Amino acid sequence: MNSFLIKFAQAAEDTTILDKANEFGEKGATPLDQAGVLGIANTFMSIWLWLVGILAFLFILYSAYLFMAGGIDEDNTKKAKKFLLYGIIGSVILILSLSIVGFSGSLLGV
Repeated sequence: MNSFLIKFAQAAEDTTILDKANEFGEKGATPLDQAGVLGIANTFMSIWLWLVGILAFLFILYSAYLFMAGGIDEDNTKKAKKFLLYGIIGSVILILSLSIVGFSGSLLGV
């Protein structure tokens, strides 16, 4: 316990540690301030777009399953076509969104 208190007292007297802490305080006290709102928004959009991409892929897989399992049943075929259309539309929107986010991120320097 005594060695801990001695090291703590020595560290408190060390001016280089305090100088580094002051430099950090001047540059930004939190990682949120350093990343900025645009960086956080860019990260959020990237995660969101990945989730949408996974969902579009699952729609396409489900439509393929319905096509194979449905056989000649017309209701399953119609349902499969709808899911395939939704999956393709989602994929197109995803690609456009990724392009827009990437382009706007490069313009804003994020």
